[in-house]
Amino acid sequence: MMRSLVKLNLDYNSMIGSNGVAAIAKGLCTNSTLKQLSLRYCNIDEDGGVPFNQILSAPKTAITTIDLTGNRLGGKGLADMSNGVKVNSTIQKLNLSDNNILTRDIDSIAMFSDSIKDHNSLIEINLLYNSIGEEGGLTLISSIEKNKRITSFLVDTSLPPDIYSALTRIPAKGKPKPKKKKKKK
Repeated sequence: MMRSLVKLNLDYNSMIGSNGVAAIAKGLCTNSTLKQLSLRYCNIDEDGGVPFNQILSAPKTAITTIDLTGNRLGGKGLADMSNGVKVNSTIQKLNLSDNNILTRDIDSIAMFSDSIKDHNSLIEINLLYNSIGEEGGLTLISSIEKNKRITSFLVDTSLPPDIYSALTRIPAKGKPKPKKKKKKK
């Protein structure tokens, strides 16, 4: 057990794939110190959802950030990891941008939506560059409206404007809070 490793960045290693993630999951299921895991563009396909479910479901996991940008989890991978997302109590940031999650994956989107609606630690979700379509967007709205802890939720601008507006949450960064005027006595 590596106690000093808090961030693991394996971005752009196309040889990892889903088999590599399965091997990584075996080690991470007992790790209680790793906080950030980044596997951007690592050729992870729909079979990668099961190992991510295992990582997120592990009782000892301390992971707060997972970045899976540019892989191909698709609907099956999203569905497979949704239960892990639901039971995890440490994940704060989940980046699933550009993962081939499509309109036809409505059942998987519904499972993911269910996993986030009452989530207590999740504050940022990125679904940019996935073509979830109008139906997928509508499926997510109730969960996003219910979970006020999610302060950043990004979806593709190709959604109809009303659905895009209902889903998108962009935190105000760097904006000073207006000062309250002191009342004169």
